[in-house]
Amino acid sequence: VVSGLHSDSWVLILEHRNEHLRTSYKRTSKTSDNMPGHVKKTEGPDPDPSQWLFITREMRLKDMAKPYDAKEDCWVVDEKEGFALGKIVGTKGNMVTVEVRGTKKDFKADAVKQVNPPKYEKAEDMSNLTFLNDPSVYYNLKTRYQAE
Repeated sequence: VVSGLHSDSWVLILEHRNEHLRTSYKRTSKTSDNMPGHVKKTEGPDPDPSQWLFITREMRLKDMAKPYDAKEDCWVVDEKEGFALGKIVGTKGNMVTVEVRGTKKDFKADAVKQVNPPKYEKAEDMSNLTFLNDPSVYYNLKTRYQAE
C-alpha cells in the first residue's frame, strides 16, 4: 500500500498515463515524415551499413596527406553549410580576421574554433579528437558518413 493505494491501482494509473502520452505523441508528432534523409523501407532486408562504418587504410592515408596548420586553420559559422573551414589572417583585440572561400571576414575570438589534425579525420571514437567542439564533431560525422 502506497499513499492509500494498492500496488494494482498504481499499475493502472501508470498504464493509463503511458497510453495517454503515446496517443498525444502520435497526434502531435510528424517527425518520421519530416526527417531529412528519411527513407521509408517498403520491402527487403535492411541495407548493409558497413560502407559507412569501415574506414580503409587508403582513406586514412589520403586524409593524413591534407595540408594542416594548427595556428591558421579554424572553423567559423557559415550560413550555407553551418560551419566552414577558414584560415586566420590576423587578430586585433577580441576580433579575428578569417579568410573563408576567398573572402575575409571578422569574427569574435570565441566564435572561431580550432581544427583537428588530419590524423583524426573520420575518427571512429570522437572522444579521441584533440578539439571536441561542435564544428569538429559535425565535420567528423559528415565526412565519415559521406565516405565511400
